[in-house]
Amino acid sequence: QLIEERFAHVRAAAENERAQTAQSLRMAFSEATDEINRLFSETQKKNTWVNKKEKHHLMLFIIIMKS
Repeated sequence: QLIEERFAHVRAAAENERAQTAQSLRMAFSEATDEINRLFSETQKKNTWVNKKEKHHLMLFIIIMKS
């Protein structure tokens, strides 16, 4: 009985930690996406083009953050 209770406690703690980590990652991804969108918007407003290398780096960053 004691072992079952402790395992239940460990499972609950692990689930809580997983949920907190997932929320933190969602928030970080959202902030990064907002910042990238802001940068693209500013660039577009200035009538300048992001060069292909910079755009490629930004897209890789988005892909990595989604993973």
